[in-house]
Amino acid sequence: FMPCRVCKHSIMCGFNPVMESLMPTLRNVIFDVGNVLVRWSPAEIINLTFANPSQTDVWIHNIFKHETWQSLNLGLMTEAEAQTRYQSLYGLTPRQTARLFYHIKATQIPIYQSRALLERVAQAGPRVFGLTDNVNEIVTHLRQQYDFWQWFEAVVVSAEVGMMKPHPEIFQYLLQHHQLHADETVFIDDHLPNIEAASALGMHTIHFVDAEDTARQLQLFGLKI
Repeated sequence: FMPCRVCKHSIMCGFNPVMESLMPTLRNVIFDVGNVLVRWSPAEIINLTFANPSQTDVWIHNIFKHETWQSLNLGLMTEAEAQTRYQSLYGLTPRQTARLFYHIKATQIPIYQSRALLERVAQAGPRVFGLTDNVNEIVTHLRQQYDFWQWFEAVVVSAEVGMMKPHPEIFQYLLQHHQLHADETVFIDDHLPNIEAASALGMHTIHFVDAEDTARQLQLFGLKI
């Protein structure tokens, strides 16, 4: 048997050359950052900060579901202003909020094999972008800590553009600002509402589980990685 061009096995694997001709032309790949390239774990952050597991869910809601956190992600306030706001809202001390934001940054460690995946994708030839709901001070920290940013042509950060996923405007901003065609673009994210929003705009999508699975799915799109 001739080797299959997708999985490298014989054509008995079921590969259909007609289907290959129907595969989309993939010219652009967009990566989310949190829980795709670096870990994002609100429960871990809260437990490290307050050391009271019985109140974990309460504090996750108070900190990360509050409008203060959204304002941070939209660039409407600074980290220092948010710390002051949380102190006022919940009677926290400056020491507690400083510890909170320390752990917010320090727990964002690399996801296994994701940096290598990003590098492989960039070297394969498509244009590569980042799209992240994120806080200015956190992005500054991550840029100082990790070198994966070098593989992006550009990164759209919610706090810099005043828009957040899953609202369609932030996806449209990236597509229009960088002159990308949605049907030539695949978006990778761990959060299903973001995947659904991108798909509704005509983008191809991959729901991130781990780097190995994402690599396999990108290969099915025809990317040689």
